[in-house]
Amino acid sequence: MHNSPATLGPNGGQRRAGVWLHPTSFSGPYGCGKLGSEARKFIDCLSAAGVGLWQVLPMNPPGPGLSPYMAHSSRASNALLIDPEDLRDWGLLSTDELEAERSPNALRRLDPRDAKQRASRLLRRAHGNFCQHNAGGDELHKEFYSYCEGAADWLEDWALYVSLKQRARGRAWYSWERDLARREPAALERARNELVDELDYQRWLQFLFERQWRELRKYAREKSVLTFGDLPMFAALDSVEIWCRPDLFEVDENGKALRVVGAPPDPFHSGGQIWGHPAPRWDAMAAEGHRFELDRIQAALAQFDLLRLDHFIGYHHHWVVDASEADARNGHYTAGPGRALFDQLEREQGQNLPLVCEDLGDVAPEVVELRDELGLYGMRVLQFGFGPGPDTIHRPHNFNRRSVAYTGTHDNDTSLGWFNSLPQADQTETKPSPSQRDLSAYAGGPTREAHWCLTRMAFTSVANLAITSMQDLLGKSSRHRMNRPGTASGNWLWRLKPGELEGADWARLGQLVAISQRATSVSALATESAAAAETRPESVETDT
Repeated sequence: MHNSPATLGPNGGQRRAGVWLHPTSFSGPYGCGKLGSEARKFIDCLSAAGVGLWQVLPMNPPGPGLSPYMAHSSRASNALLIDPEDLRDWGLLSTDELEAERSPNALRRLDPRDAKQRASRLLRRAHGNFCQHNAGGDELHKEFYSYCEGAADWLEDWALYVSLKQRARGRAWYSWERDLARREPAALERARNELVDELDYQRWLQFLFERQWRELRKYAREKSVLTFGDLPMFAALDSVEIWCRPDLFEVDENGKALRVVGAPPDPFHSGGQIWGHPAPRWDAMAAEGHRFELDRIQAALAQFDLLRLDHFIGYHHHWVVDASEADARNGHYTAGPGRALFDQLEREQGQNLPLVCEDLGDVAPEVVELRDELGLYGMRVLQFGFGPGPDTIHRPHNFNRRSVAYTGTHDNDTSLGWFNSLPQADQTETKPSPSQRDLSAYAGGPTREAHWCLTRMAFTSVANLAITSMQDLLGKSSRHRMNRPGTASGNWLWRLKPGELEGADWARLGQLVAISQRATSVSALATESAAAAETRPESVETDT
């Protein structure tokens, strides 16, 4: 089913360094980062510095606010990431067609409308060429038909969902005609007959993405770089999953959420948090052998070398609130699938799964016990270790080998922005705050470069995996953070400036990687891949 190397074995595996960077953040002339030349350039930079991990974050079609954690599908991929220059090289676009859509200025922030318009014009031209002129040759056509056949179990539903959504001008599935919203067979068949060309186009987009990602991942592995993906825990209400299987979620017959997931009140959120995802019906999923969730996890494992399970706490228990509530104070905990899901996953995939748990927040002992029983990695975030009232579990002396040390995640401020925003004891800018002095004392010296200070702490820690961000490598301020939890807009827009990728201090990072013994090599990667193959049961397929 997958071919991930056994880097996350029960005793820790090889030490590695990583950088997280969402592909939309690459520079380029088409309004949005792509899986093309800039991505390969980034891999080259990682490889030259001995950095062996690229954490990409989810690449699913984003929902409201551009968040891939509120995606329209957990199986489909974001077509905006398809690189049109690769399509030219495959014979699907001409140079003139490409030039017509190049922006005269590489935008410094993602412009969703501009990016979608440019991508749509280019991709529809390429599809027209593919269909009418046999562009790309017979082999590419055969590969497309083979892909459609192999992915039919999810691809057909996705193609129909997104085609109907487009025809409905973006309206959510539960606001469509009643017979389509309720998936009455006659209505679905009529829609398939009416949307034949659009269905083919949507299948083709997923094929292009999969082909480009497969080639990019192969390129990364040749450079000793592993890809580190991310699987959102909950499905969005307006998603193909809930449209197809509303019986597995807390929604009524009209598609209205009855109960939603969130978080209880805490010192930062007096009313708790309501995330808006309908609560799963785990009992209904268990009655089907957890097939729904197993398929999601296995598909992601096939796409990446390592995988982070978002909100791992939810697999043990999660906070559920009636959808009518104004805030989350009147919610309650409900049990998740627990050990049974992961026992079945190991039976199908083999042991030593390359999984990282997002186990941040108020973590109950039972969650820690489940994580450790499964031998999975946890997360430690240095920014959480040096704020007011430090959470010492996130200080390096309390890390363990089976963990990933972060300077900060996509939900955090940049390290420099975080450091500069630590509260001042006397409200002046001339004296360091207690938290800043605490960090300086712990680091054993000045922290004028807080981003490098935290990166050094993460990389020299005992944690087997250590990851910094592209923003921290560049010493970016708060204006460049990726996401602000609890805000509905202005997120997921950050992009590199032209030439900025090469301008990062990769030599300094490489020195840090070397002294912390995290440098990787092609030979080490091959050895790990062979070891992983030996631990899998014979019944498990090993090809992606």
